[in-house]
This record gives sequence, C-alpha cells and structure tokens, in this order.
Amino acid sequence: MSKRRKAALIILLIGVAFVLVGAPIYFLWPKFRASGEIHGFEKRLDADYTRAINAGVPLVAEELAIEPPVSDSENAAALFEKACASLPKKLDPNFQYNAETGNYKEASALLKPAEPAMDLAVKASAFPKCEVKRDWDLGPDLLFPEFGRAKQLAKCLAARAVIKAGAGDHDGAIVDLRACSSLGADCVSDSTIIGGLVDIVIQKIMVRGLEHCLPMADSAVALRKYESLLNGSPPNIDCLMVLKHESYLQTAVIRNMDPGSNGETNFVELAKSGDLRRSGVPESSTARGIMAAHLELWSEVFERAQKETDPYRLLSLPEEVLERQEVGHESIFGLEALVTPVIRDAGQAFELNKISWPITDALCKVMIYKKEHGAYPASLAEVGFNKIDPFSGKLFRYLVKGDEVRIYSLGKDRVDNNGLRKSEMPARKSSQFDEAASYPPIAARKTKVD
Repeated sequence: MSKRRKAALIILLIGVAFVLVGAPIYFLWPKFRASGEIHGFEKRLDADYTRAINAGVPLVAEELAIEPPVSDSENAAALFEKACASLPKKLDPNFQYNAETGNYKEASALLKPAEPAMDLAVKASAFPKCEVKRDWDLGPDLLFPEFGRAKQLAKCLAARAVIKAGAGDHDGAIVDLRACSSLGADCVSDSTIIGGLVDIVIQKIMVRGLEHCLPMADSAVALRKYESLLNGSPPNIDCLMVLKHESYLQTAVIRNMDPGSNGETNFVELAKSGDLRRSGVPESSTARGIMAAHLELWSEVFERAQKETDPYRLLSLPEEVLERQEVGHESIFGLEALVTPVIRDAGQAFELNKISWPITDALCKVMIYKKEHGAYPASLAEVGFNKIDPFSGKLFRYLVKGDEVRIYSLGKDRVDNNGLRKSEMPARKSSQFDEAASYPPIAARKTKVD
C-alpha cells in the first residue's frame, strides 16, 4: 500500500473514530457535565439544608399549616367540600344568560338542581375560616377536586342573586353574593397558586352578579346595601405562603426522586405503601445534588422576601434568583426553570385582585350619587373615590355617555380601550381589553347546548 493510501486510510479511520466516539460524547456531554455539577452541589447539601432552615424554607408539611390552628367551630371546610361535591356535574349553562336578561322563571328552573349545593354554600359562608386537610407530600399527585366545582357553584349563586334582586329581595341577593365571595376565600385559604387564581375568577363572578343586581335597586337605600358588601376588601392572597407551598411541592418531588423511574414516581402508591419520604433528604447522589441546588435557590428567595414590601413582587423573586444562579448550571435547575415562570405569571394575575372590587364599588357610588342628585358626578373624586389603577399608576378611568357609565382599569395590556371588555372587543383584538364595571351591565351570551 502506498504512503498516500496509508495516509488516506489513517485519516478515514480517524474520522470514523471521531464519529463513533466523538458523536456520543457530543450528545452525552450535557449529561457528563450535569453529573459533575450534581456532585459539586451534593457536597454542599448539609450546609444548604441548614441555610434553608434559617431562611424559613419549609422542609416538612407541618410548616404549611395555618397559624393559629383553625378550630372546628370556625372551619367551613366540611360544608365547603360538601357544597362543591353536591353540585350536579351537568347544568344547563344558560341559567346565567337567562338571569342576566331578565328571564327569571327559566333561570330559576335551570338552577333548581343546584339549590341544595347553593344552600350549603350559604351555610359555609357563616364560618370565618376554611382549612381543608391536604397531604402536601403527594407533590404533583395532590389534587384539588373542589376548585372546578366551586367556580361553577359561584356562577349559580351570582345568578340566583340576580333573580332575587329582580324580585326586589336585595337582602337575599346580598346573602348569595356574600356566599359566592366566600367560596373564593375558601379556595385561596390553601395559599396555592391554583387556589389564588380560582379565587380571582370567583371574585369577578361575584362582582359581575352584583353589577347585574344594581339596575333593580330602585333607591339609594337599596344601592347602599350592595355598596356595603364591597366596603371591605377581597380575600387576601398570602403571597409568602404561596411561595412556601410552591417550594415545598418541589421539595416533595425531589425528596422522592428515583433515578430509575424516568420521572414516573407514583406518590399516591408510595403513600399507601408507607414508602413516601416525608422529611429529610433523598438517598441517591443525583437527587441529593438536585436537592442542594433547589435549597440554594429557595433559601435566597426567602432571604430576599424578608425585605420585599410589595406582596405581589414576591412572586417574581424565584425567577429573578434562578436567572442568576443557573448560569453555567442550566442542566441541574430543570425543575425550577419550568415552575418559576408560572409563579411569576401568577403574581401578575394576582394584580387583578386589586381591580374588580374597587371598580364595582365606584360604580355603586356613582349610581347612588345619581339617585340623590339626578345626574352622574363630574368625577370619581366627587364620590370620594381616589383609588389607583395598578396597571396605569393613575386614577381608574371614568366614562359617561348619556345614561351609560363605565369605571375601568387599562388591564394587563395597559391600552385604553374606552372601557370595552373582552366580550365586546373584535375577534382580532381578543387579547386587548379593559377590566370594567358598567351601567347598564353586559349580559352573558347564550350558550348552545347539545
């Protein structure tokens, strides 16, 4: 074989060797690198665990308990769960359309199957607190079955309130509206992201129902009854506790991580067999390294949270800390990279909690003013309303056109759409709308039922 051919063959063999050896290394390098990173983090686990304790990172489920403990005499949980469970799974959704368009007889007939559940919800609203017992160590397998039903039950209560207002029973309407709002408070008492988001939806359902009751209030006295319901504030979303719950759910996942399971850990089965790890740290080297990284991130989050004065800003902290800590360690922060944007977005959604009650309260005030003076006030300041729209940093907008009035926030898009709500915007602008309260109110659309 000539020297030239030998050289060519050697080059070819080197090329083949590169493909056979180099390609796997190329594709597996992130895993090799992650393995090295994990070992580095694992060595710090003991120190990270101590730091997490000092920072207030919850490390056992008992640290998520409501303080002080809720006594049975104060706890709405049993009635709340029973009310949600007893709501029929299938209801004709047009009870809302019929109630808001004045077809009260048809609306009442459609709501009749839900009457027992609504009455239980009214009874539950008499209790000041709600603590549903949950197994937080179930991690991603922990379910909240009552939340979906609570939303539907809230719509039922709001519709029944409108029906009662239409019959002149404003006291009865307020009882149902208060029970509706309490459903949201019961959901958010868990201090989870999903509980907070369900509460925001329910509070919007409540104020929508109240908005449809106002046209039937034929005196300032009746209007003041609705105004008094809004004199307080919507249920508080404890953002610090939300962070604690979200961090602990991740802790539960990592603590029970089995490297051989391909991420398919069945937490319910582990709990039944008594093998669910509820404290301490995981056993495998990989899981211990991931736990150390997890604790480092959340320790800094809770250390910074102690200095944060804006409760909604708290929910941006995990992503901010992650952006700095994951540099050069992206492969080990996979779980946090999935979760932290969700927490941040929830914080932005929670801002809506500052809108629905105030704008509806302002609507009550200007309608009372008109009853007493024969015309709407020239500004919201004339009725003593000076609250700030969190999305514009300025006063809420006030728009009067003849007998029509709107009080509104610019909403998340921060664009002034003249108080038009999502249902009123053209399809091409469905993501651009304002958060508004108006007279006359906007009725629900009729739903086609198969």
